[in-house]
Amino acid sequence: MQSTQTIEKSGNTKVGNALRKIFTRAKVLASSTVLLSDSLLFASTRHTRLVRTISRVAVGDIVAIDEIEHLEGDDAQRALDVIQEALDRPLELEATESNSLISGNERLCNTMIQLSNNSKKVPSSLFLELEIPDTRERPLRAGACNDVYCREHHGKRVALKRILPHIWSITQAEQCDFYVACLRWKRLSHPNIVPLYGMAKGSNSPIFVLPWFERGNIGDYLRRTDVEADVNQRITWISEIASGLACLHKNGIYHGGLRREKVLISDDGVAQLTDAMMTPFQRQRDGEPNIRWVAPELYEDAHITSFSDVFTFGLLCVTIFTDAVPFPDLAPNLAGMRIMKGSQPSQPATMPDEIWTLIQQCFDFDPQRRPSMSYIVTALHERKT
Repeated sequence: MQSTQTIEKSGNTKVGNALRKIFTRAKVLASSTVLLSDSLLFASTRHTRLVRTISRVAVGDIVAIDEIEHLEGDDAQRALDVIQEALDRPLELEATESNSLISGNERLCNTMIQLSNNSKKVPSSLFLELEIPDTRERPLRAGACNDVYCREHHGKRVALKRILPHIWSITQAEQCDFYVACLRWKRLSHPNIVPLYGMAKGSNSPIFVLPWFERGNIGDYLRRTDVEADVNQRITWISEIASGLACLHKNGIYHGGLRREKVLISDDGVAQLTDAMMTPFQRQRDGEPNIRWVAPELYEDAHITSFSDVFTFGLLCVTIFTDAVPFPDLAPNLAGMRIMKGSQPSQPATMPDEIWTLIQQCFDFDPQRRPSMSYIVTALHERKT
């Protein structure tokens, strides 16, 4: 593993050029003396060693990674803020011969997540200054678990999605884990995952700051009288949902709460997943209706997995073609009992046979025999081409 000093001396090497590129764009130069831009003055000369160490993280220095990941207290907070500011540029570190499988951005991001897990702290920039809705303001959209308000932020409309206080009932340790989960969501970038801008400051219960989706969730959108979605459009949507879910799984994230309300439709008609990783932190008072959306193994094992996500993806695909909840003729508890005993929904009349054959595999009672989301993405793509 090359050290920063070695890289600095090899000015003409690919690694040296890549490192110079990443920190020139960040105004942090990887040289014998690290220079800080005005926007990084909070780090100041006093923290030069910290920034040097973070620069070594970007090029894969194992000793530096270990040192940063085990910082505590104020040092941990400073490191998180510096790394987040660097990642927000954004930066690029091209693949190098010494480590062609991971970029400098990825190293910084992975180290930041691990430091957050260890220190139970998150970057200060996760929290945004916005007008917090008070009890007199009526939400534009209301649900059993959250209310949604609209605000202007940096010249564009954003949604403030507030978890209702009676849902927000967690311990201090769980609260730390919650904000680390939010940080992981914020770092995701995928066309089929709703971006998290941050969390609003100053509220007793969490408020997510998200893009505003005028069309709402896919269930509400399909119920509109002016919407006509043919078979190809619905297949496109389930392909987009599969792609977003595959991205979550690739990053070691399980959604755990997939259903129609968790899929939003953008202004240009693209399906995007929201609320990734949030299910374990919500004491859901609308839990009974959600029994329809639970994989059978979860009735005995509370651990959410990629396999349980695949099962609920299959249920979601059925509802997109029927415009109805799973087992709509049954009460929620009876629908849950059917699922627990291995019953499957019937094939929707408009769903093509080749799509149904794929979806049926998602309902295998043995979780290990269900297809992976990456396999489903490939199968759906091949069907379209």
